Amino acid sequence: MLNKIMVALGIVLSFLLFYFCLNFSSDLASKKSLKEQSTKSVQKAPVVVKTVKAVETVKAVEVKKEPSSFDYMDKDGVLQIKAVLNEKDKKSVLLVKIDEICKNIECNKDIVFRENQEDARWNSFALSIINFFKDNSVENAKLSIHGKNLTIEGILPDESMKEKFISLLKPFGDNGFFIDDKTVVKENTEVESQIKETVKEESDIEPKKETQEEKVKDTQTKIAKLLTMEPVRFKLNSFEITPESENTLQKAIEFLDSLGNDVKVEIAGYTDARGDKVYNLQLSQKRAEAVQNYLQQNMKTKKSMTAKGYGANDFVISDDPNDKRNRRVEIHLKKGE
Repeated sequence: MLNKIMVALGIVLSFLLFYFCLNFSSDLASKKSLKEQSTKSVQKAPVVVKTVKAVETVKAVEVKKEPSSFDYMDKDGVLQIKAVLNEKDKKSVLLVKIDEICKNIECNKDIVFRENQEDARWNSFALSIINFFKDNSVENAKLSIHGKNLTIEGILPDESMKEKFISLLKPFGDNGFFIDDKTVVKENTEVESQIKETVKEESDIEPKKETQEEKVKDTQTKIAKLLTMEPVRFKLNSFEITPESENTLQKAIEFLDSLGNDVKVEIAGYTDARGDKVYNLQLSQKRAEAVQNYLQQNMKTKKSMTAKGYGANDFVISDDPNDKRNRRVEIHLKKGE
């Protein structure tokens, strides 16, 4: 009986031992599988990051755009327009104005719109210049914008228009544009003919023998008349003589070279009453010196010459000290002792 009980206990213990071994092996297999899956996930993570970076690089390349361009030229009443612009610029104020102009005059337009072009944020600045061209009948008007480069040409009707025109270029300068201004002021042919007629009339008069003092006085009168009809002009807020005024000074040189070396010459500079008095005095001095240097470099004869700036004084238009005609240069002559 005892033997049977011992056999039964052995069988039960064997069964329990087998059961526990089986469960322990299953737990180990599960943990190993989970560990392998975790390791694979960690190894794959860098690949995901690299993929995202590659996509970001592609997007950055797609954003880059090309600079827009615009060319406007009015030649003999025919308008030439050539441009490469962004799709968004089709309804810009600039192109609306171009369409309006082309209803009344002959136009040749070559305008291309592309998605990869930069926006023409300068179109309102360009419009103000084109309006100026049309309102003031500027001859051979030309406007060219390529990226950040602005080139502009044309013949302005007079010097006062030049100052107004320069103010229209300021927005371009404020936005980092390189400006190449090739505009010039139209020569006053009427003034030229008046001077030539005066010279002709004086040459037709039977010459009389003049004293040196009378000749100096007569030359002073001629130079004063010349500078009244063709005032010496300078670039805005500058003492740089304009090319047109260099022609005027060449005529003055012809008068001065006709006198002897004993004549003393004073170049007098004046400004109007606008602005700071000290600044005006300094500016008038620099402008007088600029004229003195030009005369000395181009005259054939040598003369005693001085430059004096008087600032806002001795107005020729005394009723209006701010009148631009008060900005002038005078040449005073005196026979030497």
